[in-house]
Amino acid sequence: MNFSIYLIGTVIVFFLALVYYHQIAKHDYMIIFIVGFTWLLLMANNKGDNITYEYIYLGAAQEDFDYKEFLFKTLCRVGDLYGLTFWQFKSVILFLALLLICLSVKKYVNNIEFFFFLYLISFVFIDSQVIRNFVAAAIFMFSVYFLQKKTVKNMIIFGILLFLMYGIHSAFIAYSLCLILYLDNRDKVVRVLFTLGSFLTLVTFIGGTKLTFIKAIISVFINDSRLTFLNTQTRFGAIPVILLYFFSIWLMWEFSIKSKKVTDEFKNSYENTVFLLSMSMVIMLPLVVLNLAFYRIIKNITLLCYCVMAGTYMKMKLLNSRVTIMFVSIILAVGWLIFETMIYGSYETVVDPVINGVLYWNL
Repeated sequence: MNFSIYLIGTVIVFFLALVYYHQIAKHDYMIIFIVGFTWLLLMANNKGDNITYEYIYLGAAQEDFDYKEFLFKTLCRVGDLYGLTFWQFKSVILFLALLLICLSVKKYVNNIEFFFFLYLISFVFIDSQVIRNFVAAAIFMFSVYFLQKKTVKNMIIFGILLFLMYGIHSAFIAYSLCLILYLDNRDKVVRVLFTLGSFLTLVTFIGGTKLTFIKAIISVFINDSRLTFLNTQTRFGAIPVILLYFFSIWLMWEFSIKSKKVTDEFKNSYENTVFLLSMSMVIMLPLVVLNLAFYRIIKNITLLCYCVMAGTYMKMKLLNSRVTIMFVSIILAVGWLIFETMIYGSYETVVDPVINGVLYWNL
């Protein structure tokens, strides 16, 4: 793998995102290309957290059963049982997750190329080494379909999917907050959570873990023994996450929500569901202020925003409007890439292992 392969592949996906509006692209063939190219990038990284996951995989068969992230450990044991190496296991599980993401995006957006272009210039690098988060995020994206309409069937299915997400990555219990979207007065509850989350984010930024109730909330997600990691004088790294997240909410409001008539169909639409979900998850931003590792909770919501923007792009009739949508979406994606390569990590630890990584058949 080298930079020219990444650049050429990404430019092709960008071109396909543009021409699909005119239905020039052979869509099914292009999806195969995009999934294959994205999979190669995800597999190119054999450094960073991949080393930790390899140890987890090799040791899973010898460990006693543990309910925490039980599903991921069970998958590791199954892979080991069938004689798969870690890299073969990773290739299978990431490929299945990619297919699930494609299925999820395809439910709402015809121009799947637009979504993957934004993904390729932002999250593909970090996802190449955070396997659990990627797989659980794929399930999360699929689960949003069952949040759109309040039915007993949808609530049961979402509950099962939430359980599976938790079984892959314990932090995904945060998305149990999505259950508020089944409430009859969900709009009011979302506004309260948005206001409260904004206020608590400011308070947490100022006070940090000196506030007892903040420590109590954090302890739900991590062990008390790790709380000392959060006692830091510098919390400015969370500012880009906060700004990018509010920017994504504004993009959806400005281009997809504001001009729509409030009908029953709109209330149950994908765009409105993602918008309300994004508003409510502002309550999680204080966690990001305390520990940047929690930014992934926010990042996964951004993937849904990419879907909304892709759908909005297809609905625009005027060329100027489509260019604007593309431009602001790229700003959002590049903003996340800058954060992950300059604040959360570095180019050497996030991008370089993919750009100068190995092709799958050389692993």
